[in-house]
Amino acid sequence: MNYIKDHKNCWTVVVSNEVHTFDQNHPNYDQLVDAIRLNDEADFLKGISIGKSVQEWSKNGFTFTGGVLYYQGEEIAKEITAIVLDMISGGFNEVPILNFMVRLFKNPSSRAVKELYSWLSHKSLAICEDGCFLAYKSVNIHNGETFTDCYGREVKSGDYVDKYTSRIRNNVGDVNDMPRRKVNDDFQVGCSDGFHVGSLKYVTEVYSSNKQIICKVDPADVVSVPLDCDCQKIRCCYYEVISEFKNLPIVEMDKTELEYAGETYDCLEDDYDYDDTCGTCGYSDHWDEDCEDC
Repeated sequence: MNYIKDHKNCWTVVVSNEVHTFDQNHPNYDQLVDAIRLNDEADFLKGISIGKSVQEWSKNGFTFTGGVLYYQGEEIAKEITAIVLDMISGGFNEVPILNFMVRLFKNPSSRAVKELYSWLSHKSLAICEDGCFLAYKSVNIHNGETFTDCYGREVKSGDYVDKYTSRIRNNVGDVNDMPRRKVNDDFQVGCSDGFHVGSLKYVTEVYSSNKQIICKVDPADVVSVPLDCDCQKIRCCYYEVISEFKNLPIVEMDKTELEYAGETYDCLEDDYDYDDTCGTCGYSDHWDEDCEDC
């Protein structure tokens, strides 16, 4: 493998008499440079050929040229390009993220489009098949007299309501919307007018409550991504409540297998005998390292 790099970090590499060129815009740039450093031709060819895989599905306005993904001729941010290519190379369905881009490009705010790229970098956010994404929202549980919210919906004791005013119902199936012009589009303002949804970390650690719900949001309805809280929340003008959020319980199986260092072990067998008695107080069923009864 022969190669040369110019002052603009553009590489020319010759492998088996075939010439390849790439620069820092290529999504696998770091992988390719490592392959050159290690003289790993196989890994280099795998990384450089990702564009060929992309070309197989480049349609409906999406194209991949020179390591850059475009939609209707407009360059897509590297964050999105990396996600698309990772999904394709891993054999996953790339359609949801492409549909997300189609919806995002319908957003009338250029700034909101750019801000939403930072939003996608947070974990625990899923993109639906239709391109909408799921986010989380802290809510309160109404405990009081029945009333009617601003959408004409009855709110009775036990219903979910927004945390800020406790006057807007947020039960599963509810849709809340407001005129986009009434949503504050200034990303430098943390708390302001508009509907707020956030990452899981935001609603459980920063703006928490006794209940969280999962909301479906169209990227086209995002108005701003405030800078506070490390861009972990957004303001939007429309969302649909699709589910309650529930922490998944730890499930104990009657029998399972653990593989460790090449060996397989059975655990939680019916005939497995263990002593869970605390050596100090004699109390059983301690799962914590420190005994609370001692």
